[in-house]
Amino acid sequence: MGAWGAGIFEDDLALDVRASFEDALEAGRSVGEATEQVLESFRESLQDPDEGPVIYLALAASQLEQGELEPAVRDRAVEIIERGEGLERWEEAGQEALSERRRELQRLRARLLEGSGSNPKKPARGRGKVSARVGDCYLIHLPSGRKAYAQYVHRHPEYGPMVRVFDIVTDREVGLEELASAGELFPPVFVALERALRDGAWERIGSLPVTDFVFPKFRRALVNGPGVYHNWRIWDGEKDTYVGDLPPEYRGLEMLSIWGYEILAKRIDTGENIDHQLR
Repeated sequence: MGAWGAGIFEDDLALDVRASFEDALEAGRSVGEATEQVLESFRESLQDPDEGPVIYLALAASQLEQGELEPAVRDRAVEIIERGEGLERWEEAGQEALSERRRELQRLRARLLEGSGSNPKKPARGRGKVSARVGDCYLIHLPSGRKAYAQYVHRHPEYGPMVRVFDIVTDREVGLEELASAGELFPPVFVALERALRDGAWERIGSLPVTDFVFPKFRRALVNGPGVYHNWRIWDGEKDTYVGDLPPEYRGLEMLSIWGYEILAKRIDTGENIDHQLR
């Protein structure tokens, strides 16, 4: 299980839970049915003292996003937060990381007890498939009110859509002609693209041919928070190569993860990326 931040969905396992939940909804299942499917899919991991809390917290947050919070899931998630379950790895990462995680958990607890998402007036999202094709370009609305732009460049059978984020962050509208000659803000990353489109956070503005794409390498390791690790692997889209200590030439590689669009927007807006603290 890999976490790269304190947020509920800044965790590979949490993203897997949300993806499984949303896939079930898109297949026409109700929130209750989708919940049962997730709990069955992750049944063995639920017994793990580290993974079990992550699963329930991600499931509760996912239900909040749909505006349908089940009492049993809510109560278990609140219990996890109040008892401090699953915090051992954050304690090992240091006081700063632990404090940040606790703040995130308290924010989630408040939302759970209110019984609504961060925007109670927001209706539940549509559950139909969103059309997205390689080559599509998108306008991204950033927290600061500025605009960024990205292009869908590849779809991996396991990790899904990969996008390149253009090195244009601005207050103005940018057209396809300007994007065609733009560079990249950072190497391509995997992102929850369909969810970004469903929520209206990303807007399609047209399409450009993808002629220069080369699948990038990623780094991955079992991590518990910022620090130096000695179990690094380099992934090329098909296989892992174990390298142990991370060589300097690989430190600029992206971590292998699926970015939530909110977290990615924050990174674009501020330039902050907790992955840089993993060595």
